[in-house]
Amino acid sequence: MEKQAQSVVTERKRTEREVCTHRAAILAQYSQVSDHENDDEEDFESYEAGSSIETCASSTLAKNTNGEDVVKAEKEKRDKAKAENEKKKAQDKANKEKQRQQQQERKDKEKKRTQKGERKR
Repeated sequence: MEKQAQSVVTERKRTEREVCTHRAAILAQYSQVSDHENDDEEDFESYEAGSSIETCASSTLAKNTNGEDVVKAEKEKRDKAKAENEKKKAQDKANKEKQRQQQQERKDKEKKRTQKGERKR
């Protein structure tokens, strides 16, 4: 058991600078990068000046907008549902008022008929 534990090779942790250089190399290899974007030396200088790995990666990677897109889509969905709900409420209110008016007209007609019938007697 101890032999197995000793034989396990632990992967060495990369420094942020190594990760940055590795990313830059991969991106340079697989993407078309213009001359002014491929200045790795500037990235290292800014890194050495105290910037974080995000600045190194952000100079070569596009901004990830998936989260923003999801939030925007949900907001649009809520707004659409809200508009539909308001439209339905207005329609229901109009229908209810129309039904009340029709019922009142029926009652008035019935009263007139009964009054007419009583006069004839």
